[in-house]
Amino acid sequence: IIADCEAAGKNINFEMNTSAWYLASFFFGTGCVSVWKTDDDGKFISVTDTFNSDKGLIAAKGMQKLVTSPVHVSSSDIAGFASSVPVSAGRSEERLVKRPKVLNLFAYTGAASLAARAAGADVTHLDSVRQVVTWANGNMERSGLRDIRWVVEDAMKFARREAKRGNRYQGIILDPPAYGHGPDGEKWKLDECLFEMLRTVAQILEPEHSFMVLNLYSNGYSPLLGETTVREAFRLKDGYQMESGELALRDRFGKALPLSIFVRLKRS
Repeated sequence: IIADCEAAGKNINFEMNTSAWYLASFFFGTGCVSVWKTDDDGKFISVTDTFNSDKGLIAAKGMQKLVTSPVHVSSSDIAGFASSVPVSAGRSEERLVKRPKVLNLFAYTGAASLAARAAGADVTHLDSVRQVVTWANGNMERSGLRDIRWVVEDAMKFARREAKRGNRYQGIILDPPAYGHGPDGEKWKLDECLFEMLRTVAQILEPEHSFMVLNLYSNGYSPLLGETTVREAFRLKDGYQMESGELALRDRFGKALPLSIFVRLKRS
C-alpha cells in the first residue's frame, strides 16, 4: 500500500497517535491473538496475547515503516487529509492507489512510455530492437523515473500471447512503422498486418474506462481511413469517443510539413 501511494502521489491517512485499535490491527494482521477474560458481570480480569512474538515483531516493523514513510499522515493532520487514501482494517481504497496498466507497442525510445509512467501508470514498453530499448531505459533513468517493464519482442506475437493469457490494459499506444522486422526475423508490413494487430489489441484493451492511441506514418492512410479501420477492427457500436487528425511540423514561416495521422479511441 505504501509503494502504491508513493507512486500515485497519495498519502495514507491512518491514525497512529491515539487509537489503540488501529495499532492492534497491525498485530492482528500478522496473526497475533489477544484473549480478554471478564467475570460474570463483565468486569475485566486479565488479558493474554502473543504480541511479544516473531509475528509481533513483524507487526512492529510494519508500524515503524508506516510512520517513517513520507506518505503517512495521521487523521488529526487536517492539512494532509485532502490528499490522503483512507485505510480501514488494513486495506486501502484500491481504486485510488491501483495504477492503470498501459502497453506501449512499437515504443522506440520511450517518450510515450515516460509520459505514461510520470502520470502514474504501470507501463510495459515493447520494441523489437534491443538497442532501442536500452536507449529508452537510459531516458527513463535520466528522467528520474523507474519501474517500467521492458520487453524486446515482436509486437504481434506479444499481443497474441497477452490475449491468450486474458491480460488486459487500460491504455494501449501503437506507433507502428510502415515496414519492420521482429527480433527473430518476423516480418511487419503495415498494410498487411495493421488490421489483425488492431483486432488483437481489441481483445486486450479493457472494454470500459480505457483508451487507445494509434499513429500511422504511411502516406496511404488518411484520418478518415484510420478511424474506419479502428472502428471495424474493434467492432465499435456505442460507449466510445473517437478523434483523428494529422501530426505536422511547422517551420518558422508557418508552413506545415505533414508527418503522420493519429486516431484516439476513448471508452467510457
